[in-house]
This record gives sequence, C-alpha cells and structure tokens, in this order.
Amino acid sequence: MSDGAVLSLGQYPQQNLTITYSLELSAYAELALGYMQRLIVGSQLRLRSSSISSTELSQQSATSLHVWSLSLDTLSSISGLALANITKGASIEGRVISSNPLTFHVGGQLSVRTLGYVAAYSLVVLAESVSVQGKVQATEGAAGPFSLNCTAPVDYPMQFHVKGGIEVSSGGVLASGGILICTHALDVKFGTITSQGIGLPAGTGEGAGSEYDEHSPGSGGGHAGEGGRSGGFKAADLVLGGGVYGHDWEPGHMGSGGGGGSSSTQRLGGNGGGVIHVSATSLLFSDGAVINSNGASGANAPMVTGSSPPVGGGGGGAGGSILLATQNIVTDGAGSITANGGAGGKPAGGGGGGGRVHVRPKYDQTGPGTDSWRINNAGRLDRLIQASSGPAAGCDASRCNGTEWQAQPGQNGTRTGPDCAAGDEGMLCQPCTEGFCKAWVGPGACEACAAGKYADGEGQSACTECAPGHASAGGMATCTICEPGQYAAASGMTRCTACPPGTVSRAEPAASPSALNQSSEPGGTVCSACPPHTVAVAPGSQRCSYCALGSYPNQCPSSRAVAGAECSHGSSECVACSAVPCGFPGATPGCKPESAQWTGALDDPDPCHWECNYSFFTSYSGRKCGPMFEQVLPRPPATPRHATPRHAAPRHAAPRHRTARHAAPRRAATRRATPCPCG
Repeated sequence: MSDGAVLSLGQYPQQNLTITYSLELSAYAELALGYMQRLIVGSQLRLRSSSISSTELSQQSATSLHVWSLSLDTLSSISGLALANITKGASIEGRVISSNPLTFHVGGQLSVRTLGYVAAYSLVVLAESVSVQGKVQATEGAAGPFSLNCTAPVDYPMQFHVKGGIEVSSGGVLASGGILICTHALDVKFGTITSQGIGLPAGTGEGAGSEYDEHSPGSGGGHAGEGGRSGGFKAADLVLGGGVYGHDWEPGHMGSGGGGGSSSTQRLGGNGGGVIHVSATSLLFSDGAVINSNGASGANAPMVTGSSPPVGGGGGGAGGSILLATQNIVTDGAGSITANGGAGGKPAGGGGGGGRVHVRPKYDQTGPGTDSWRINNAGRLDRLIQASSGPAAGCDASRCNGTEWQAQPGQNGTRTGPDCAAGDEGMLCQPCTEGFCKAWVGPGACEACAAGKYADGEGQSACTECAPGHASAGGMATCTICEPGQYAAASGMTRCTACPPGTVSRAEPAASPSALNQSSEPGGTVCSACPPHTVAVAPGSQRCSYCALGSYPNQCPSSRAVAGAECSHGSSECVACSAVPCGFPGATPGCKPESAQWTGALDDPDPCHWECNYSFFTSYSGRKCGPMFEQVLPRPPATPRHATPRHAAPRHAAPRHRTARHAAPRRAATRRATPCPCG
C-alpha cells in the first residue's frame, strides 16, 4: 500500500487479516484495524512513512500483530495494539503508542532506535535480547508495593523478561513508576532507567506531606527518611513532614508525595519516586549511566498581588526504591544510582525524605550469597549510590519571622547491602583494607587492628599478633621492627622499650659475651649486658665501648679487682681514675693508658692487661703502661756527630731505652716498681 492509500477494516471486528508474504506500507498509507482484529503477516511487515491504527475501547483493545519481522522508519507509527508477536526481530525508529496494556513477544532482538518511541499504559517485553537507544515508557500509575520475583511477577507497569541481554545506551531511556528487569546481562551505557517523580502523587502515601491550609507551604513526603517540616508565614504553618515506612532489605514501596495547596486546583507538592527492580547475572554501568527513583521537587508558589495572602511552595516528594540483585557489577565510576528526596518549592516548602537503595547478590532462593560476590571498582560504585534528603526552600526573613519559621530538609534514606562475609564490609561487601579486620558474617564496618596486632592483606577476618622484636600501635598493615637499642620481649607488644644502661639489644640471647664494642641489633628481643671492661651509659645505647681516658667502668670496684673478683660483664658508668700509676699505693685498677690495647681474655678479672704501644712516658701522668710500671730516667744528650770519626768506634755508646716489658734492669740508673697487684 502506498501513495496515501487507506484500508479500513473497522467494520469487520474480531476478524483476521492474513498476508501470506510480506506487507509494506509506504508514502503515508494507513491501515486501520478493528476491535479485536489480528493482522497476520507470513514474512516481513515494513512501514515507511505510514501507519497502522486500531480502535481502542477503554483500554480493552485486543488488536494484535503476528509477523515474522517488523520494521518502522522514523515517520511511521503503530497505535492501539495489545500484542505484537514477532518471530524474528523488530526494529523501531518510529512510534508505537497504545493506551492499552501492550505485550511484545519477540523471538530475536527488539531494537528501539535513537528516534524510536514506545509508550503504553503498561508494557511487558519477552525477548531474546533488547537494545534501547530511544525512549520506552509505561504510563500506568500503580501504587505498589512490589516484590522482586522474576518467575511470578506482580503487576509492574513495565516488565522486561529477556534471556540474553538488555542494552540501554546512546541516550536511551526506560521510564515508568514501576520497572522490573529480569535478564542475564544489563548494560547501561550513557542510558537512563528512571522512575523519578512517577511514584505516589502529591499528598498521598503512607508518608504523605501535608499543609496547614491552602495558602501554607507544604511539608516533605517521607519514605526511608522523614520528610522535612514546612516553613511558613505564621506559627501554624509549621507542619511536620511525612513519616517512615517500608523495609531496607526488601525495598518495594513508592515514595510518598509532598504536601501543599490542598484546596487549590493545582497540587504544589512533588510526586514521590517509583520502584526499580533489577535481577541480572551481570550489570555493566558506565559512561554517565543513570538509574534513579528520585522524588520530584515541590512546585514554586504562584505569584500573588494586592491584599491576597501569600502562598507557600509545595513539599518535595520522597525518594522511591531501587533493588539491584546481581552477581557482578562493573563500573567506570561515571553515573549515578539514586533515590533522593525532592527539593521543597519556594517559599518555605519542606524537603522530601530519602528513599531506599539495596544491592545484593542474585540467588534463586533466600539466603547468603556473598562468598563469590565481588564488585569491580566497588569503591567507585559506592560513591555513585545515594539516598539523600531533599533540600528545603528558603523564605524571606521578613515573611518567615527571621530564622524561626524556616523550612527544614528531609532526612536521608538508606543504602544497604547483603550480609557480608567475614573480612568484607560496607554496602557492596568490599574487602577490609590492610590494618583492619571483620570477624563476623553480616553488616557492619571493618575494625582497626588493636595495638600489638596487624593485618598485612585485604579481606582479613582476624588480626595477627606482632612477633617478638616488633610492635604495633594499632590499625597497621605491618608491625614496626624495634630500632637498635630497643627491644620487645614477647608477642603482641604495643611498643618497643629502650634497653637499660649497661646493655645493648640483641635479636637472640647471646651464649657468651661478644667482641668488644658490640653493637645493638634491630628487632631486639632481649637486652644483653656489655662485655667486660666496656660501658653503655645511656638507656637505648647503640653500642658498648671503652671509657674515655682517665676513667674506668665501675662494674668492678678497685677493692674487688685487687682481690681478684671476677668482672663478668660491662658497666653503665665510667668512674674517674686516680692519678697514681698501677703498682703504686692508691693506683686504680683497670684505667686505660693513653696508647694501649687489651691483651687479656674478655672475661679476665684482671683489669691490668694493657700492652703499651710505646716504651715509656714522658712524664708521670698517673696512667699505667703494661703490667709493671718502670721508672725511666731522662734520655741522655746525643753525641755530636763531629766528635766521632766515621770509621772509628764510639768510645762510649749512648744508652738504649728498651720497652718496659723487655728492658734489662739497671742497678745504677733505674729501680723496679712494686708489681701491679692486678697482674
């Protein structure tokens, strides 16, 4: 049919029109079907700048299409259908409109192109796959509540039961007060699924907002959060917002409408948000995608003139319900999933309360399913999910008694998730971060590891005690190793302690004293005494060392050393030596000479085993040199070189000075001192 041809079958109600092969309508051709008629096309039905219409009788039409495939271009339309049974697939670039309930039963793909528009009183789509780049809308004003069940769904205004996948992209829109999507994969990519402001009308619902009189501002509608109080021009105008109802874990209620304008021809309150339920094995959410059931904002009050009383704005509608049941969510972090309350209208309208968003795994029966449930980029997705309150509208202070009669925002709604496994937290069961753990199954946040413990990986259900030699102040991914000079003797220490004077830190207890000048080790579990003849003066010393010249370790006093008492370890203090050399009355045992090295064993009780590096002192300074002190006479003057011929032997040899250890005694020139009592 073409060239404006019109074929009307309205006079043949309940009759079938059967086309064995293809049917093409073009050039403004029109086919008018009668009540309860069926158009049957054996092959393709194609519409090019043409239309098919049907008689509609109070949403009772049963007119239907039964075709192998369907194609509509941008200037074509089909109206008044109740059923489109399509064997292969349908491509819609034009308009399919019905005031009746409409069902699409498509064996292949239903594709609504960029300029395509499908609108019906209610809509059910049964297909292998669906692609929406245009707009699909269901206008039924259902009240709910709804319960997610893909096998026996209740009467949602819009339902998709798709075996493969649904793609809403390139600006595509699904809009209805109640939406059910049951599919294997849902891909929302720069697309929108919305029930914003398509919930309960203004002034209706369990948490409806209200107003004092027809001129008063309206309070906000309530749902998961209470609606905000209205402001006003007198004290009586201050009306509380709507209350809380519904269930956080099974959100299925619509948001209630805001109050305002009860006796006027126009309600000023905003409608509540609707219900969106999704059951999909996977959900891809990217490129600015939107899923929302926000409440609508209250309307601003109309202008009044003269002596007419002022009129307040409408209260915001409450946010609705969103339930996402899926095993896997992938997001790039761009977009929003919201059930926010609507804003109050000017002036002095109260804000709407927030709605509910619940995300959980998809499972066939009730029960936990989080063990294998993980969300890619869960942190990003968590930031996209909101159930915030609607803001209140301001009011001029001169009209609303300054700040006393100002409106108030609603309360926030709820964002909930499943009973997370141990080691997971938050709405999306994200693994606990390092330094935190969660020991129980269920809701709740991870807790910081207690002092003395750590968690070195994500998703920990318990924290581990720090090993000896380490400590933790709490909330740490690793324990801090004790610094040299500090120790932690046991497991689970909250801090490292400085070793006391006279000791150094060791990772393991020493079997015997180590070398002189031994140093502290990191990760100390014990404090070991310094070796004999050494000191560590301060707490937390880094090493054991000799006393400075003119002093000695006080661990073995002179009285004990002279008596041969054992000096088994070092000291914490250096004591000044006396000015008397060793071997003379009043000498101090153990005082280090100016240039000497220790020759005795480390555990030798004798503090006098110092070997001189030179043979004599130039003065009697009080510091001993060697196990005996030898008084040396002044060196005689040298013989002038010219006094003795080169070839002649000297008449008198110059005296030789030997070391104290090997010098032969001189009867006339020297005398031997009393042997050192320490040697």
